[in-house]
Amino acid sequence: MEDPKIIPAPSEKLCCNPSFADLVFYFLPEEKFTSLDRHRNPRFAKPHCLNNYHYLRLQNAPGCSENCLEVAWTEWQRLGENESGDVAKIEIWEAAKQMQSRIQLHKNV
Repeated sequence: MEDPKIIPAPSEKLCCNPSFADLVFYFLPEEKFTSLDRHRNPRFAKPHCLNNYHYLRLQNAPGCSENCLEVAWTEWQRLGENESGDVAKIEIWEAAKQMQSRIQLHKNV
């Protein structure tokens, strides 16, 4: 019987159909989570604006499946084609960020 006071470890594995944000948080170091645009003009930086910069980094990330990357990148670009897509990108970004935070917190404890 498991102790109810112990928080189970979050899964460190990607789901079978990860989002582009999932791939960024999983494979890239933390300093790469935001694009270079943030450093050029922080006033206009949006944390969910993952772009070609991240795509190129993921292409060279060890263990990142090329097929998974292409599917996730295509979907991420498709979301940017309409206004509601920006809201969806923010939600996907936040979910991926929260999962990464839980994994990191569990490692630190």
